[in-house]
Amino acid sequence: MSDPSSWTADGGGHEHYYLRHLQEANNTNAPTSSPTTQPGELWQMIYVGVVLLVMFALLISDKIGADMVMLAALTACMAGQIITVQQGVAGFANVAVLTVMVSSLGHVFAF
Repeated sequence: MSDPSSWTADGGGHEHYYLRHLQEANNTNAPTSSPTTQPGELWQMIYVGVVLLVMFALLISDKIGADMVMLAALTACMAGQIITVQQGVAGFANVAVLTVMVSSLGHVFAF
């Protein structure tokens, strides 16, 4: 292969060889089919979108505490099998998270 510094646009042909070589390389590495959305993924995307919209609306309205809204969104994702129960409760394994959760639940149920 020739030195790239000697490539000229004056009809030497080297730049055409280089461009053709790049195009062939791109064509051989291209996927054989375009990526498509699986039927199961579409309803999951719509479900999560609706959960997020409801969650944001509730957070903006400030009628329900943020902790309850987040917990409800997490529960909705677990109920819809977007995430597994193990994934959903894995974050609660941290002692700091448990402390905040217990204190906020104590505040909710206090008379």
